[in-house]
Amino acid sequence: MKKIFTLIALLVMVCVGAWAAVTPTYVQGTQVTSASDLVDGGQYVIRVSNGSYITEASSQYEAPQDQNSITAKAVFTFIQDGESWKVKNETTGNYWGALTGAATGTFAPAEAASAGSWIFTFNGNNVDAQSGDYHINRSSGVMHGWGSAISLQIYNVELLNLVTAIGDFSNNKAYYVTTADRGAWFTPESGTALTSTNKAGFAASMSDTKQQFAFLSYNNNGIYHLYSVSEKKFVSKSANYTTLTSEVGDNVTLLSTTNSSYPFVVALQDGAYQMGISNGYDPAIITFYNDLNDAGNQVQIREVADFDPTEAMAILEAVYSTTVNVTYEVYDGETFVESQKVVQDKNSDVSIPAAIQKNTWYYSYTASGSIGETDCTIRVARTYKTGVVTALSGLSNNKAYTLVTERGAFTTDNGELANTSKSGSSYTIYNFAIVQYENAYYLWSVQDGKFVAGNQTDLTETPTAITINVLDEPLFKFQCGSNYLNCNATAGGFFSSWSTTDEGNRVAIIEAADFDPTPVIEALTNYAPSVASNIKPFFDAAGSGLFQLKSSVVDTYNDIYTAALTNCSASTYATLEEVVTNMDNFNLPEAGKFYLVKNNYNGKYMRVAASGTRGSVFADLTAEGAVKDASARFYFTENNSELYMTSQGEYLNWVYNLNGYEGFTSSDFDKYVHFAVPSPGVGAFSIALGNGEGDYAGDLPKGFYSLWNESTMVVGGSSNGSSDVKSQWTFEEVSSLDIDLNGPIDGSYYATLCVPFDVTAIEGATAYTLAKADATTLNMTETTTIAAGTPVLLIGSAATATATISTATSSTISTETALTGQYFANTSFDGTTNYVLGTDGSKVGFFHWTGSTLKANRAYIAGGEGSAKGYYLNSETDGIADAVVANGMLNGDVYNLQGQKVNNARKGVFIVGGKKIVR
Repeated sequence: MKKIFTLIALLVMVCVGAWAAVTPTYVQGTQVTSASDLVDGGQYVIRVSNGSYITEASSQYEAPQDQNSITAKAVFTFIQDGESWKVKNETTGNYWGALTGAATGTFAPAEAASAGSWIFTFNGNNVDAQSGDYHINRSSGVMHGWGSAISLQIYNVELLNLVTAIGDFSNNKAYYVTTADRGAWFTPESGTALTSTNKAGFAASMSDTKQQFAFLSYNNNGIYHLYSVSEKKFVSKSANYTTLTSEVGDNVTLLSTTNSSYPFVVALQDGAYQMGISNGYDPAIITFYNDLNDAGNQVQIREVADFDPTEAMAILEAVYSTTVNVTYEVYDGETFVESQKVVQDKNSDVSIPAAIQKNTWYYSYTASGSIGETDCTIRVARTYKTGVVTALSGLSNNKAYTLVTERGAFTTDNGELANTSKSGSSYTIYNFAIVQYENAYYLWSVQDGKFVAGNQTDLTETPTAITINVLDEPLFKFQCGSNYLNCNATAGGFFSSWSTTDEGNRVAIIEAADFDPTPVIEALTNYAPSVASNIKPFFDAAGSGLFQLKSSVVDTYNDIYTAALTNCSASTYATLEEVVTNMDNFNLPEAGKFYLVKNNYNGKYMRVAASGTRGSVFADLTAEGAVKDASARFYFTENNSELYMTSQGEYLNWVYNLNGYEGFTSSDFDKYVHFAVPSPGVGAFSIALGNGEGDYAGDLPKGFYSLWNESTMVVGGSSNGSSDVKSQWTFEEVSSLDIDLNGPIDGSYYATLCVPFDVTAIEGATAYTLAKADATTLNMTETTTIAAGTPVLLIGSAATATATISTATSSTISTETALTGQYFANTSFDGTTNYVLGTDGSKVGFFHWTGSTLKANRAYIAGGEGSAKGYYLNSETDGIADAVVANGMLNGDVYNLQGQKVNNARKGVFIVGGKKIVR
C-alpha cells in the first residue's frame, strides 16, 4: 500500500533542515509572602508597586514604567548569608551592592566580594528590601537607597524551554503541550482519544508522563510523528477525534498563529486537521477545528524531559526502509513557486501533495517525472484553468462565465445568489453574464434571466450597475454600493455584503459558454419594468389627499408616463423618478391646519408628554385616545417658506442624535420639517426636523435622522430614514377635540379646559370664564368662543363635549380670569394651596385637594385668599344683576328660568331677587 508522509512546516509548510536548541523563556510563578518561603539558590523576580519588574540595566538597576515582561536580566538568584541574603543577577552575575547612604547614587551592582547583605521583611503580600540602614526606593524608574521603604512583591520564576521553530524538536526529548485556558494535552487511562487536563479533572503537570509527548523524525527527514510517552503509541486522526495506535501515526504539521505566547497549532494529515481542545465536551476531547485563532487550538510546546526513542524509532525504520524521499517543486512557467518533501513507497505513482495545490478553483497542476528506487524531484507545472479571465479587458459581452470563490461556485436559490459548497450538493453551478454598457458593468443570471444586485444580492428585472475590482491574482471583487458581494460562510451559502477581502468575495471568472447579450441590452435600454415597479404606484394613487401625487402633476406628465410603461429610455426614467421624489409634487400638510400623526408600524398616534414646558414625543395613543388628547394635535405653521411643526404651543426640536429624543420640544423657531418619500405605494412619508445645515441637518433626502418609533414607543431618530416602516407616518386632518366632563352632579357635568388653539364652538357644553367676586365667590361669564390659551369652565349635559378648533389667531387671553391654565401635566401639583374643580358636599366649585398630579390642558385657581375653604360658582349672564351666594346658601324667593317658584332648589341655574345664580 502506498504511504505518503508530508514534511512538517511552519505556516507555509516548507522544509526546515536545521536543528536548533529550544529557547529558554521565563514566566512568573507563585508569589512569595513569607521569608520562610525563600529558598537558598532559588530564582525570583521582583516587582515594584506599579507592576514593573526590577531589572539590571548597564551600571544600575531600574524598574521603568513599561518594563512589564520577564527577561533574564529581571531574574535574580537569592543566596542565603546567615540571617540575610545576597542577590545575584542571572544574566550578568553581578550582585546587589550594599547601601551606604540615602540617594547617594544609583543602586549599582557589585562583585561577590562587596555584595550587600539584604534583609527582606514581609507584610502580607508586600515586602521591604533593606541593606544596613537604608531601603530600596525608586525615582523615575531608577532604583537607589533611601531612608523609607517602598512596597515590593517577590515571585517565583519558572524557566521554560519553549519550542519556537520546527527545528527545535529532538528525538531524545519529551514535550508538554498546553493551551492558555483549556489545560494541557493528556492521555487518559483508556489510552484512546487525547483529552484535556482541566476539563477532564486532572492536574496539569509537566512531570506526568501521560502529559508528555515526543515529536519523532526518522533520519532527520523533516517528517514528524506525534508519540505518547506513557502509552508508547503514535497519535492519528480517527473520525472526529484523535486515536492512539501502535502503527506509525499521521504526519504532524505545525501552523503558526499570531499569538506570541501560544504560537502554534498542531495539525495532522498534511495540515488538514488542526488539533484543538474542545470546550463543548466533558471530558474535553481533542477534536479537529480549523481555526488558528481559537483558544483551544493555540498551544505552547515545552521541552520537559529526556526521552529514549529506541522503541518508537524501530517502528519508523520499518516503514521508512521501503520508501524514498520525493521533493515536489511547483513552477509557474520558469518561476519557482514552492516545494514540499514527502515520503512515498519506492516505485509508487506520482501524487502531488494537497498542501501545494493551492487555489485549485482557478489553477491546474500537472506533474512530470516518475518515482524509482532512490530519492528524486518531481517538477509540477502550475497553469490557469482553461478560460480563466485574468484582466477586465478579457471580459466579453458575448460570453457567459462561471464565478467561483474558495467557498464554491455561484448559483441562485429563491431569487437570491447562493453558493454551491454551502447550499448543498444538489445545487447546480449557474452561468452569469457580465455585460458592459456605457462604462458600467451589469451582472446577469443566465438561467434566471434577471439582474443580480438589485438589493445587494437579489435577482431583479431592474438593472443595477456594479463595480468590479481587480485583485493581485487573477481574482476580482464584485461591489454593490460600498460593500462586496460575499459568500457567507455560516449563513447557508447565501450571499451578504462584506467590507473586507476574504475567501468569500475573491472571485475567479472562468469562461463557460457563448452568450447572446440582446436581452440584457434591451433591459438596460428599456426601463419600462422599472417604471411599472417604481413610478406606477404613485401615479395610480394620485389625487387630492395627503401624500398623494398632485393631480396637476399627473396631468402634466401623463403622456410621458403612459408611453414609458411600454418603452422607456434612461433619461425618461430619470425624469419620472424626479417627479415622484420631489416633495413639491405631493400634497403635504398645510400651514394653518391641525393633524393627527399615525405611525405606520404600530398604528398608534403621536403625542407630547411632558412636565413644565418641555418634553418627549411618544407614538402610543390609540385612535380612541387620540380624539381626546390635545397634545396629539400637531399644528403646522410657516415661516420663510418652511413648515414648522408644533404641539401644545411648542415647536418640535430637531432629532439631534441617533435614537435621541431628549428636549424634543422647543421654542426655537429654526427646526423646520423635512419630508422624504418611502417606497412606492406606502402612502406615508418620513419626517425629520432640523435647520437644513451642517451635520445635524436632519435632511431626509441625505438619509439623516428621521422620526422613528422605537420599541418603547418613544419617538427618536433613525438613520434608516424612509426605508424603515417605523419612520413612516400618515397625517389625518382634524378640527375638533373631545373633552371628558366629570359628573353628573344634579344632572350637570363639569370640567376645566386650557388649550393652545382657538375654539370656535363647543357642542354638549357651555364655556364660562371665571372671575373672583369675593373671598368665596366666583362670577361666571358665558363665552361662545375661546381664545387660544384661555382657561375656562365647561358645564354640560353629557359626559363628553366636542370642541371645534381653529387655527391660531391673535385673540387676546382675558386678564380678568381667576383661572390659571396649563398645557402640560403637573406631577408635583400642590393642592393644599391651590384650588381645583370639585364638590363640597352637593356644591360645585374650586377647593383644596390632596392629589399631586393635575392633568394636561386643565385649569385651577392659584393660591388662596386668607383661609378660604373654596370658591363657589355664581352666574353673570343675560343682563340679570348679580346675586351673591353667601356661605353657599340661597336667600329670598327662588325661581327657575321658566319663572316658576321653587321651594327646594338644588343644583342648577336659578333667579333670586331678580338675579341669576348657579347653585
